[in-house]
Amino acid sequence: MPTRPLKILLVEDDPDHALLVRRELETNHGGVELSVAETVRQGKAMVAEAPPDLLLSDLILPDGRGTAFLSGDPRQRTYPVVLMTSQGNEEAAVEAIKSGAIEYVVKSAATLSDLPRIVRRALRQWQDIVDRRKAEEALREAHDELEERVAQRTAQLAATNAALKDDIAKRQQVEQQLRQSEARFVAFMNHLPGVAYMKDTEGRYLYFNPGFERVVGVKLSQWQGKADLELWPPEMAERMRAVDREVISRNEAIETIEDMSQEDGTHHWLTIQFPIADETRQPVSVAGVAIDITQRKRAQELMRAQRDLGITLSTATGLEEALDACLDAAIAASGMDCGGIYLANDEGGMDLVAHRGLSAGFLRREAHFDKDDPQMAVVGRGEPFYSKAAELPPEIRDALARAGLKGLAVLPVAHEDEIVACLNVGSFRREEVPVYSRDALEAIAAQTGTAIARVKAEEAVQKEQRLLTELLSLQERERKLVAYEIHDGLAQQLTGAMLRFQGFEQSHADDLGENREMFTGGVDLLDEAIGEARRLISGLRPPILDESGIVAAIEYLVCEHQQRGAPNIEFVRDITFDRLAGPLESTVFRVVQESLTNACRYSQSENIRIELTQDATHVRLEVRDWGIGFEPDRVGKRHYGLNGIRERARLLGGQATIGSTPGRGTRIIVELPLLLRHAADQ
Repeated sequence: MPTRPLKILLVEDDPDHALLVRRELETNHGGVELSVAETVRQGKAMVAEAPPDLLLSDLILPDGRGTAFLSGDPRQRTYPVVLMTSQGNEEAAVEAIKSGAIEYVVKSAATLSDLPRIVRRALRQWQDIVDRRKAEEALREAHDELEERVAQRTAQLAATNAALKDDIAKRQQVEQQLRQSEARFVAFMNHLPGVAYMKDTEGRYLYFNPGFERVVGVKLSQWQGKADLELWPPEMAERMRAVDREVISRNEAIETIEDMSQEDGTHHWLTIQFPIADETRQPVSVAGVAIDITQRKRAQELMRAQRDLGITLSTATGLEEALDACLDAAIAASGMDCGGIYLANDEGGMDLVAHRGLSAGFLRREAHFDKDDPQMAVVGRGEPFYSKAAELPPEIRDALARAGLKGLAVLPVAHEDEIVACLNVGSFRREEVPVYSRDALEAIAAQTGTAIARVKAEEAVQKEQRLLTELLSLQERERKLVAYEIHDGLAQQLTGAMLRFQGFEQSHADDLGENREMFTGGVDLLDEAIGEARRLISGLRPPILDESGIVAAIEYLVCEHQQRGAPNIEFVRDITFDRLAGPLESTVFRVVQESLTNACRYSQSENIRIELTQDATHVRLEVRDWGIGFEPDRVGKRHYGLNGIRERARLLGGQATIGSTPGRGTRIIVELPLLLRHAADQ
């Protein structure tokens, strides 16, 4: 119950009844503050102004029914309502209760006297309703809070579940990627054309790939957990361990080349060892990959050997020197002990022309093969023959047995599809040529064929040059002889006759009479014959060339052409030699003679220049005019003068350049090796 006065609003349009209610409540229910309204409108206004603790209302009012105070949301009403009526019936009671009234009473004297109790009961019921509402509200709030907590927890669980699912999916993805990575790693390791391994910091093997197993011949299970010192020869193990320590110390990759003895010989491995670090970048293991570079090194060695052999062959001056170089290279490249080169002869057989490491007895027995010998059948196939001694034909096998040879390789040497020689290598230790060196042998055999052809061609050219040089020298000697014969014979005789005619003319000047004209004509013809004899001597070989050298001879040619009305000829020289070797002087003279004759006869140039110079090794001659020129490409091979200039230069190891352009003149340059007369004499 409230501690303040109980506020009751009575809505009653009957003043008498209102007074009775007031008296009864104020008398029998202390602490009551009663307010009276006569209409619904007035009651609602008073409720709006000050809500009562209890509202007593007549059911029937002038402007409405008392149930009007029960309209709206009952949960928003803060006071109980008791309806009263003077006409009690069941329908009115039901209406009142349904509308939300706490009590429904019928106006009577008994009811009026019982009104305080009714009020107290209504207030108790209302308090129960209020408490129930509060409980319901609290329950609803608790339910809502619980629902909110459940929703939050459900959301948290859903988020946790989603995160868990995402984590599981990511983990599955990582595991899948890891499996794929491991599969790729295994595939890579299985197909790596080399070896790969991993060791801990103490040098114990943790892993190596199948390539390592194939090379070393062990399984991972046999070596796993074991250190280098337990597995390799001590020196090799210490070297490996030292590299491991350096990798760990430097914490970076190191590249080395390791030599390893294998079944087919020593192999070279390019090895890269590198650290594997933890999250603190500290090495926790050492890994390595190695590639067999034996073939590459052998190829490099072959290229180097071929290059060296090529250089040697390019400077070789004879067939013997070239073949010795080829044989030495073949034995070194093959790892064999001895060998020989047989050269094809004109009878279809072969002769041994170069050899190394063969006994005197072998050389006596096997220095020549006829065309019907068994070895010629092997060579005649045109393909390299590699075999153990036991697999050779009996005749060859017996010959090798007598020489103590266990293995032999026979390589036909061809040039332009013709077999020109045979390269043989043998061994007292090996049963056959190693497979890896066969390419090198075949390459050397090809170089040998090229060298034989080149040297033979050079020898043929040298022979031709010697023959042509001898022919030119012979021609010069014959020219010289004819010139001397004309000079000492015909020219002297003509000169003697001229002297006699001149003496006769002086002693019989008065006796000639009418025969003087005939006499004078004869003297003139004789003088012309003497001049022609001198011209012939100069054309064949002027004596001044032998007596005074090339400079005086060129000056003689210039003077002779000037006397015949030639253009202006300038002779410039910058030389230090006194005399050149005879063949060289003859060649220079003939080139000047031919060039000067052509320039004077055809060029129509007003000036001609001859320049003779020298350096430490060559003498250079240039004859130039500024005349009408010509097109060198249109000059036929039958133009013997220009071709003769080129050929003379070639025979002396020099070269001639003939350049000409129509309207711009001609320039002939000849460069020849410098050879002085005293050097030629020596």
